[in-house]
Amino acid sequence: MFKKYINLKAISIYFIQQKKLIIRLILVMILASSLGMALPYFISQRIIGITDTIPIIVIKSSLIIMCIILFHHIFWFLWSKLASVLSNNIAANIRKDIVQKMFDIKYMNIRNNSSGYYLERINDDVTEVSQFLSNVLGVTVDCLTNFSFLIFMYILSWQCALIFTIGIIVMYFIDITKTYKDLQFTKELKTLQEQYNSKTNENYKGIKDIKGLGIKNIILNNTSYLSNNIAKLTTKKDATFAFYSRIKTFLQHFLETLIIVYAICFLIPKDAITVVALLTIINYIGFMYDLVEYIARYKNYFISGEYKASRINELLQNTDVENWGNIDNVSSYSIHIKNLCFKYKDTETEVLKNINLELPENSLSLFIGNSGSGKTTFFNIISKLIEIDNNHIYIGNVDINNFTQNFLRNNICIINQEHFLINDTILNNIKLVKANATLEQIYQVCKTANIYEEIINLPNGFETVVLENGSNLSGGQKQRISLARGLLKNAKIYLFDEPTSGLDKENQEIFFKTILELKKEKNVLVIEHKLNNYTIFDNVYKLTDGNLNIIKSVS
Repeated sequence: MFKKYINLKAISIYFIQQKKLIIRLILVMILASSLGMALPYFISQRIIGITDTIPIIVIKSSLIIMCIILFHHIFWFLWSKLASVLSNNIAANIRKDIVQKMFDIKYMNIRNNSSGYYLERINDDVTEVSQFLSNVLGVTVDCLTNFSFLIFMYILSWQCALIFTIGIIVMYFIDITKTYKDLQFTKELKTLQEQYNSKTNENYKGIKDIKGLGIKNIILNNTSYLSNNIAKLTTKKDATFAFYSRIKTFLQHFLETLIIVYAICFLIPKDAITVVALLTIINYIGFMYDLVEYIARYKNYFISGEYKASRINELLQNTDVENWGNIDNVSSYSIHIKNLCFKYKDTETEVLKNINLELPENSLSLFIGNSGSGKTTFFNIISKLIEIDNNHIYIGNVDINNFTQNFLRNNICIINQEHFLINDTILNNIKLVKANATLEQIYQVCKTANIYEEIINLPNGFETVVLENGSNLSGGQKQRISLARGLLKNAKIYLFDEPTSGLDKENQEIFFKTILELKKEKNVLVIEHKLNNYTIFDNVYKLTDGNLNIIKSVS
């Protein structure tokens, strides 16, 4: 079976990790199923007692039936509880690996996908795949229980049972057709939902600009267009399923009528079946309809599970991951760039053109240039957010591709224009880079970044919770909190991307004093769109259409 469902097979490692729990689940399943199989006999006995008006048989069989149902539901409760634990454990492990994989995939690969691409996979897809095994085992219990009713029908009347078997095979194919239709709709809806999630995320992040630019109606129309397409497709899906359900329901009534008419006209007159047996079969027909649904659902779990697993594996098995070496020390933190050229994939224009540069440690370097001149790309390459071939970027005469991940990430700190803040306290936001930092260390870097007084004057001080995207902080506050966090990291190389864009004149002066102190022990690189005073910088370069021009240099 798993030869066909290769993606489910790949995901099965997460189920194997829970094998002890699965064994307990199967034991409970066997007990529940065994009790369910015993029901047909005692239900038949009760029907006989009713038709023959024998109270003792009715009472005795009813008590036994109630005991069976009681213990069946006890085991079913245990089953549900264990199945929930199993599914949630698996979901947690898959999500952990997905997040880990996202951090390992190359930055450019991540950037080329929408947020919806990841959100759909980490939420809905993981939920369904994690429930796959418990769903399959659960429907197996139901199938075994209800299959026993079909066997009992053959014992009572093979003719009626045969008619019903032919009917449920037809119903099974109706359900299978419905399953494949469901997969088709799911694929189309997934694409639309990914787009809608990305659009909603965009709208949330850009709500300030949307209001400020007065483009509410345009954005609303774009969002509504996707929403309407989802609604139309969902309506079409519901109508299709309703059509198949009506056909199936009509067939159920037709089968029941056919069996009754056939038994009354041909079987009972020939004593081939008793009235009691016919009533018992009619009583079991409802269970048979459930059996068809369970078998179809079994198939659906595999088809849908395989599709969702393929989407998860598409991410988990992504081979476009960062490459690292094994060097974790260096003699100096000077930066040497040799013959660096770069262009983005699927473009012809070079963003950076044959750059050669040497930046000694304990120096302060400025890079200026218009938007699109390649400044940020240049920083992303130095910090290895964008990977390039060997023999272009060196730190302390070691190619950056030969460093271990921990060493390079611990010794390069890039502070971007768009500041990353999590929905947590200001204190925890700053401690992200150094979990064991003391309060004294945190207070000191905040004072250096000139944000300490503003933080302590907040109602909850350092325990103030930063709202999503830092919406309760000003741009300057976010910038200085990010600066304080960067200083706490105590890296050897600092890359500042447009650090003064959100700062007033006073805080700009404080920033320049801070980086002057930093350069005594660090290698500091700064990007600015434009700066009038170059006095404090050792090296000043201008990027123009990817070409590097030296304005000032001490190297």
